[in-house]
Amino acid sequence: MRTVKTLSLVPKVFEIEDFLDEDECDLLIELAKRKKLTEHNDKSVSNVIQDGPENTFHAWDLNDDGFVDNEEVVLIPGTTVRMSLDDADDMLFMLKMDQNKDGKIDLKEMINTDLLKLKNYVKDFKEMQTDKREMKKKSAWVWHDEDELLRFQNDYFYGYHSRFTSLTGLPEELIEESEPLQVQNFEKNQFSKCRKDSDEVNDLPCCLYGEVNDCRACRYITMEIFLNDVEDGGELVFPLANHPYSDITNCTGEWRGYFTYAMTTGSKSRFTMNLKIFKNGPNQLLSGDGRDSSGQFDIEDGLILGNMVKFKKQYNSSPSRNGDIYYSGKIISGSRITGNWWVPGKKRLFGTFFMWNKDYELLLKTSNAKCNHYDFCPKSGLVIKPKKGKAIFWYNHETDYQTGMVGIQDNDSVYGHCAVKKGSKWFATARINVIGDGEVDLRAWRRGFNWLQDIEKYPNVMKSIGSNTPRTKSEDYTDDFERFKFEEKIQENKTINRIDEKKAPSHVLNAVNLLLNTIDGNGLKTIAKVVHRKLRLTCVPYYAENDTK
Repeated sequence: MRTVKTLSLVPKVFEIEDFLDEDECDLLIELAKRKKLTEHNDKSVSNVIQDGPENTFHAWDLNDDGFVDNEEVVLIPGTTVRMSLDDADDMLFMLKMDQNKDGKIDLKEMINTDLLKLKNYVKDFKEMQTDKREMKKKSAWVWHDEDELLRFQNDYFYGYHSRFTSLTGLPEELIEESEPLQVQNFEKNQFSKCRKDSDEVNDLPCCLYGEVNDCRACRYITMEIFLNDVEDGGELVFPLANHPYSDITNCTGEWRGYFTYAMTTGSKSRFTMNLKIFKNGPNQLLSGDGRDSSGQFDIEDGLILGNMVKFKKQYNSSPSRNGDIYYSGKIISGSRITGNWWVPGKKRLFGTFFMWNKDYELLLKTSNAKCNHYDFCPKSGLVIKPKKGKAIFWYNHETDYQTGMVGIQDNDSVYGHCAVKKGSKWFATARINVIGDGEVDLRAWRRGFNWLQDIEKYPNVMKSIGSNTPRTKSEDYTDDFERFKFEEKIQENKTINRIDEKKAPSHVLNAVNLLLNTIDGNGLKTIAKVVHRKLRLTCVPYYAENDTK
């Protein structure tokens, strides 16, 4: 019986001691060596310079204070350079970037810097500092089937797939069809950049075996298994683990975002808000103010209900002729909100919005940059030292609460491997692929077939994945917006009916008269019945003067 230890809930990271025994670790290394590991080398420094001096400055200004100091220079975006504070000072001096000699550079000084010389300087620095650059690393793919890994299961790897099932609750059939193990070897000074192991959910289909173009990686769960003890370094890190901004109550301060108009091309209108999030009795409220291209505004009647937030925006420099603007959205991981906005009574004034907490945005920039740095990496949010046989697994995506299937990408699921300082490091990466909506499609990554087309043959697949809860077309936060659209539709129908009630054009009446004069009695009776039914008329007896009915 293996014990699972929770290391983080943001992102969801778990630890299992002795997932593989020592002999299994040694055998897996030997299998990778037999397959002749492929060497990889990354010398790229292309992201040192962004698109122009302004973008380069903002990428380097990690704390967004309007200056770049030597502590930020050592975290040069996009590089794997191991640069000390003294090295950073030398670079600023040699390239004459710090023109006023105050120990930091501002935007004007960056604009006056020769970016090509800057890029070449960093490139040359990396080439000269041989002990400070990312070296070659090796890897091989090992299939977890009867032809490779499981051919030894009488003595080793017994119940390999069921081990994953007991940990994740996912069906063995799905795990058997997932990607092969990637066995990697890092020597001294080798490490991996911090990144996410799956792609964002978008319109591209999920990659299946053999597909690499025009598709996206759909890796619901990733597991790293340490295959040896490392003398020093080589830690597995999660720079965003357990950060405070996963709780929206810790997100008082500046928020940034944009809104779009549904009735236009969808261009983004930017805004900033200063929000105060607080409790009043049992309720969580928010208030604040902000600014966009139309002027300053106040945030009123803000209310947080679980993962849903509502508030009104009112321009205060001069009252808007459109009145209050209503916002309703859902909270994503505490630090982001997405949803709809609308103006009651104005059928063309509605659209979508997205906003995020500025402190969380800065955390993303600084933590990822530090994660890629030789000295700062071991100081990341969650640091796990390699231990032979130990496994760490985490979720790359949220679970969709309506479908029980793979939801949006977990923005905090960034991970990386610190540089090996002494000895070497062996580890294996296992990935579990969940592909499909669970309603009409659930694909096997390796063979590509759809389990749902032959569900009787695979009865266990849908028993342990997905949800039996009836699916709704919209989420709770959209209720008010849908009500607005419904009321606008009713008003629009009333307007159409009033138009219909107006006198018909003369050419229509002439056509009706011509029709009535040309058809026979039976035809007139048929038309009369239709007219009575349409107008809901009631027939009563009519008596002429001669007393005949």
